[in-house]
Amino acid sequence: MQPDLAVAELTRSLAAGAPVYAVHYSCEGFHKPLDRPVSVSAIAIKQIPTGTERVFSVTDYPAANETEAPQPEVRLLAAFNDWLGAHSDAGLVHWNMDASMYGFMAIAKRYVYLTGQTEAPVAHPEDRLFNLDELIAHRHGTEYVANPRLSTLIALNGVPTRYSLTGADQAERFERRDHAALSRCAAEQASHIARLTQLFVSGQLQTERSGPSVHFADQLLDSVGVVAALADRLELVAAALRTRHGNKPGIELLRSEE
Repeated sequence: MQPDLAVAELTRSLAAGAPVYAVHYSCEGFHKPLDRPVSVSAIAIKQIPTGTERVFSVTDYPAANETEAPQPEVRLLAAFNDWLGAHSDAGLVHWNMDASMYGFMAIAKRYVYLTGQTEAPVAHPEDRLFNLDELIAHRHGTEYVANPRLSTLIALNGVPTRYSLTGADQAERFERRDHAALSRCAAEQASHIARLTQLFVSGQLQTERSGPSVHFADQLLDSVGVVAALADRLELVAAALRTRHGNKPGIELLRSEE
């Protein structure tokens, strides 16, 4: 779906009270080459705007012994697939979970790898997936904040954090089998995405290149962009007044001292 259409559909869904959820997950690190899809530790879902939360974690399904080590992850992924199947009409807001190495496709590949099935049982409809990073970049420009974008945007908008981890920290916690920390991280990140979605849709999201949006003619306009456009127009007016025709004296607009 084109970004402008996706923004309109996401806004419409939230305004209508349709089911919309923020999704995020924690997994094994990407710092070393693997001949298999990376392992999944936890998948978190946060409903927008109610805040209802659901977390699927390997800690919910402890293995009885080493031979059953993959089973907690299989059960986690199966539970997530069941949830997707029961919420096929829901909008899912995510942060760049549309790549082959990370996201819905990677989760499906991991399920297939562990179970030996030919394909994952559920594939969520593409028109119900919303990449928040992409939508913000469409409205505010691709350089709307510095990398890492998500954590920078969270800090810029004053969203409190407690359990969030960097990618490197998550990889280290995975190696230590600290899945409880990864579960808390996924849940908090899903909560952050839910909050940022609300700010974005309402026009209150702060970026490094813009201020809050303003409503005009049933649309949201970037307040900084509006001011910049007005300034450009005033420069054209000033130039025209300085070079009037018919031997008329030019007019110089006064500028305020900074």
